[in-house]
Amino acid sequence: MSNHYTFTLNLKLKRNLTATEITVLDYILNGNGTPPTDLPNHAFFSNGLPKYFYWQSYKEFPVGGWRSEFWQSVYSPGCAADGQMNYGVNLYLPSHKLEGALSELPFACWLATISSSIGYVGAITCEDDEIGMPLLLLFVSDGQLKISSLPDNLELESAEGISG
Repeated sequence: MSNHYTFTLNLKLKRNLTATEITVLDYILNGNGTPPTDLPNHAFFSNGLPKYFYWQSYKEFPVGGWRSEFWQSVYSPGCAADGQMNYGVNLYLPSHKLEGALSELPFACWLATISSSIGYVGAITCEDDEIGMPLLLLFVSDGQLKISSLPDNLELESAEGISG
């Protein structure tokens, strides 16, 4: 069993995000602004904001060694340049113990509810096996995060209720 895992997630988000969702994403993922007090109505926020933020936890890592990004752009790959805002999330979080990597799933479940992505969106991969074999693949379907374990199981299961 591996000692370290990387959590990756890349999502396009719905174009009709609320001001609350934008403010929360910009703070949690980019560290911009002050801690929001108005939070989305989702189980992930039932106890308020998370206890830690990626931009605090990974500050000792070298530039490019991790990624936590909420982006906004009028121009986005795969989207028509129609003047509407496009949004997305990119996470690359290395050096987790397995419990730490799994603890990212509740946040990812909330992100799936505001995602426009369909299909494969990320993975939890082993860092210590010299090939980066995925332990879990992450998918979005019908606004829900789904997981599939490899290599023996390609059946999708709901990720709701799983945490580290």
